[in-house]
Amino acid sequence: MAHRLAKNDKTPFNPDKEFFGQGLVQVLVPFVQGFPCTGALARTATSIKSGARTPLAGYFKAILKLVMAYYLAQYLELVPMACIGGILVWVASNMMKPAEIKEIKHLGKFEFSIMLYTAVMVPLTDFLTGVLSALIIYFVVKYAFNKIKPKETSH
Repeated sequence: MAHRLAKNDKTPFNPDKEFFGQGLVQVLVPFVQGFPCTGALARTATSIKSGARTPLAGYFKAILKLVMAYYLAQYLELVPMACIGGILVWVASNMMKPAEIKEIKHLGKFEFSIMLYTAVMVPLTDFLTGVLSALIIYFVVKYAFNKIKPKETSH
């Protein structure tokens, strides 16, 4: 996702490194009472929109968060949850691209409906329930009922 957002064709994307890093996070973060991968997508998208193009931005972000956590943790509990919610809504809205929404519209009404369903269900339930239910609905309607073979995509 980050590679595509950054339009970074100079640095080759290595999915093995990505999966290893995500696996490492999933294992280690709970030991320090953290939530694995929470908000990683939003932070990455925000960094890229701010001009980040290399993994160095991620390292800087991690160091900055550690320093802020050390010096500001005692004050963070004073920030109202409504403010944090507003920031998250703003960041999430910045991740949407009108061109991608138009692209999904051109795929068909069903695909667009699934996108809207997912967009509504994730905040109403939770991320896992929203995304998994959308995937199940998509699979059942597209492949089980219609018995249509999946399209080959070229990238």
